[in-house]
Amino acid sequence: MRVACALLLAATACKGDADQKAAAPPPAAARDAAPAPVSKKPPAEKPAAADAPNQADEKGAQDLLTAWLAAQNGGDFAGYQKLYADRFTGVRRSGAKVRRFDRAGWMADRRRMFEKPMVVATDAVSVMAHGAQTHLFFTQSFEQGSYKDTGRKWMALERTSAGMRIVREEMLDSTLIAKQEKELTAAKAAPAAAAVGDVQLGWAGKRDKLYLAPIDGDGDLVLGRASGSIGTGDIAVGEHTTDAASGAIGGVSATRAVDVASLPPALAGRMGKTVQILDGDLSPICHAKVSGYSLEVTDWAPQGADDAQAAAVALMAGSPVVVAKLQMSGCPKGGVFARDVDLPALPEVGSLDDAAEAKIRKAVGTAGGADDLTVIGVAGDPDRAIVAATGHTEDSCETQEEYRMKLFLVTRSGKSWRAEPYGDYSYEDSLVVAVDADGDGTTDVFTTRGSHRGPGTSDFWENDVRVFWPPGLGCDGCEGDECGD
Repeated sequence: MRVACALLLAATACKGDADQKAAAPPPAAARDAAPAPVSKKPPAEKPAAADAPNQADEKGAQDLLTAWLAAQNGGDFAGYQKLYADRFTGVRRSGAKVRRFDRAGWMADRRRMFEKPMVVATDAVSVMAHGAQTHLFFTQSFEQGSYKDTGRKWMALERTSAGMRIVREEMLDSTLIAKQEKELTAAKAAPAAAAVGDVQLGWAGKRDKLYLAPIDGDGDLVLGRASGSIGTGDIAVGEHTTDAASGAIGGVSATRAVDVASLPPALAGRMGKTVQILDGDLSPICHAKVSGYSLEVTDWAPQGADDAQAAAVALMAGSPVVVAKLQMSGCPKGGVFARDVDLPALPEVGSLDDAAEAKIRKAVGTAGGADDLTVIGVAGDPDRAIVAATGHTEDSCETQEEYRMKLFLVTRSGKSWRAEPYGDYSYEDSLVVAVDADGDGTTDVFTTRGSHRGPGTSDFWENDVRVFWPPGLGCDGCEGDECGD
């Protein structure tokens, strides 16, 4: 097979065009059989999860949190101070206000807080090891007099001769409850004022919540789609392909900055807010903050386009992908997905036993001449699985190579399994995870290129924009090692 000649970039190299060079293929974890001329791609393989703390450190962290809560709710400032290391630093947030302290400044600030009774509570506590430290993440609610707020908090702990001590504490985000209640009341009185606007959040479920969205290979959150009207400034064209026969632009990758003043409410309200980061098994590993947005598009150019810049402008005017930059303070590596912090936990990805997988493969059968079947279970549902049947046509002097992907939802029925089509497209792709992310009864399937919710409900954040040689041109114009065997 002449796989290398299937790409434009390889083809131009074969013809000796010094102005076009083949891009380096993406890392092995982010590709299948052949490289595509696109650099950004959500990870295709599950990264290593965060290390679990040993039992002693986990118990120490839980004991410290219990003592920390007791000291504040009991007004014990002396006991509170003992829980903090000498080299402590902290960040306090109250709504939009942010203040940073060393240990002395923190205690001076908190001494005033202890002058009045307070009620502090925690929820959604997670403990993880990170190098020599143990990290705590939790949702904190704080009430003192007429003041009430809630938000996510992060603590970095280290074990000392006196026990576990806090070396870093940061309120990652803060929502003032009184203000929130006022906004909810206003929204109920005037529903139109609370409309989400021209943006779709996430790749699973409804428009008002980020139920699940992928993190790409650069560590950015692929948030959803928005109107291209929120873009501003120059459009930067990345890699693009050209049809070898006609010379027209085939596919274009481009980026653009976002005009903050034009952000729809669903995006503006998320600036500076926290999202929960999940690993490949949908297990929470940490929290990160949205720090900014940009627009991206990787798609087929409008028909007949002969200029990459003009093609990028046309594509960006539609509904490009919104990418969010994340501040990963204290986050270990391994983030694959993100979602809103106030949503119920997702079920973790399970595994299918050999007998069940064999029956599932039999239910799907040959699937139209597929070269390979990939089977993954639906997270939290032992009676469902997703199968990807992948294949491609022969690549030769007379025919173009084309990748084919067929998705099947397979459901247990008694002792057997029943398969039904769930998607059909001609992109090189691979499965990542399947889960009912928003709890509406529909399985959301994530691949390396997009998401699928059944026939006719696919969305791709990164299209397969490779351009193939016309039949016969490969033999006439491609010789040498680059062309394959």
